[in-house]
Amino acid sequence: MGHRLSCLKGEEQDTEVGWVDTNKGEGDGAAFSEEVKIKSPDREDKKQKRRRKSSGVSRFSTRDQHVVERPFRVAAFNVRRFGLAKMQDKKVVEVLVNIVRQFDIILIQEVVDRCGRALQELLEAINYIGCEEDAEYAMVISPRLGRGKQKEQYAFFYRAGRVDVVGQDMYPDPGDLYMREPFMVQFNVRSVASLSTITLLALHTQPTSAAKEIDCLVEVVEWAKATDTSILILGDLNAGGSYFTGPDLASCRLRQDSQYRWLIPDHMDTTATSTLAAYDRLIVVGDELFNAVIPNTAGVLRFDEDHGLGQEELLKVSDHFPVCLDLRPAVHPTVEKNIDCKLAIMVRDRRFPEIDFEDLQTTFKVPRFKMTTLYDDKQQLAQVEMRTQKLSSKADVMKCLENLRVKIDGLISYSLLSAVRHKVICGEATNTSIKGKAEQSMWLSIVADLVKKDITCFVEMKTCIT
Repeated sequence: MGHRLSCLKGEEQDTEVGWVDTNKGEGDGAAFSEEVKIKSPDREDKKQKRRRKSSGVSRFSTRDQHVVERPFRVAAFNVRRFGLAKMQDKKVVEVLVNIVRQFDIILIQEVVDRCGRALQELLEAINYIGCEEDAEYAMVISPRLGRGKQKEQYAFFYRAGRVDVVGQDMYPDPGDLYMREPFMVQFNVRSVASLSTITLLALHTQPTSAAKEIDCLVEVVEWAKATDTSILILGDLNAGGSYFTGPDLASCRLRQDSQYRWLIPDHMDTTATSTLAAYDRLIVVGDELFNAVIPNTAGVLRFDEDHGLGQEELLKVSDHFPVCLDLRPAVHPTVEKNIDCKLAIMVRDRRFPEIDFEDLQTTFKVPRFKMTTLYDDKQQLAQVEMRTQKLSSKADVMKCLENLRVKIDGLISYSLLSAVRHKVICGEATNTSIKGKAEQSMWLSIVADLVKKDITCFVEMKTCIT
């Protein structure tokens, strides 16, 4: 049976929709529920009220947690001999503060300050402009590392409202291979989907021994796996240019083993000079962490463009750019239970078929399809929709569309069929940035608009919220 498209004016009760505070006096944590006030036809003062039962989700959100979190951002930045001299330049400090506050965890490398005052001053500057509790950052620092007088430190700045440090350790380096030993820090993360902890392995290689140091990260990872299996290797590995050439790439064990995903490609320039090399890298270990990375988010942060810096001003900050990635945010279980998300591909054919749809609705019988009709105010047929039940694959979608084309002659043109096939098999439906459910759920619907005189095909795909 068909449905009317228009609302009935003057025949139904007037309705007002608003919001009512159901926890007066409870401050920011107060929940809100929908209130519908229905005015009776005789305009009596007595009002009926209906309230939707609150799920309690609104009381869950605080400054440190939300029902749908923002992406969790991680970065590594070689700040080029970071010390007290850099902290005396107000413009440099402003840029560094802006960079750090874009991330939940950021590794700062090449810290050469012996007394530790520069790091403490930077931390104070980062937190000085914070106006929320979760803006407060903390830091964890490695010992001073290196041979001779030239020593450096690694420093992780992290957003304390979203992250806790579980543990930290230095790689024991039994063969004394590393100029600056890898620094391991394990974090407890509360806002990343499917992850409760993540271990970051920081490394700044010696350029002349970069190939050997990178290759031996296999042993470092095995050592770190005793603590955690979700591991991210990050830092200035000098993994490019003349330090990491073709033969090195071919023999490097981290490039041969599929459990290591190099998210910064070899052609990407991470330097702020004319070097044109991918020195800085992000390497994900294992499937669990890799699946948590939002596709196409790994890259270089061009802070010079954000701040309008010239080359001279840029090099005062660093001769490197930060490398970064985003992790999928967590979603409150109630939201996941009650909210469905879909993406749809829409293909419209502006040529309208010569079909008697009034007659078609009485004879329509196509496997896996159901027809729905809509009528206008004058009870004239305005729209016809033919929709499938849930389908399990792209091949199912195309099979149903081809079968509908055979069953109803003239409804689906070959042009429409070809365009949909391309979109489903080769186009947007294959986009790896679209994260779907474990089981693939798809729907196909064909809408004939008798007013606009066109045919539109929709292919819907169920996706995750984040």
